[in-house]
Amino acid sequence: MRAGAATAASALIRGMLRLISWARLIRRAARCGNLGGLQFLLFLISVLVTEIQQRRV
Repeated sequence: MRAGAATAASALIRGMLRLISWARLIRRAARCGNLGGLQFLLFLISVLVTEIQQRRV
């Protein structure tokens, strides 16, 4: 049980780090005045949600 919790915690930390790096990319795209950045952000959120759902299974 504890091993599973540790694995979930490390996966969550990795996901957070990935999210931070994605946030930097989005900020860069927004700075360019790219409207596609918003579309990309919505796509990223949907990918993140599906990834979380897959981990729960």
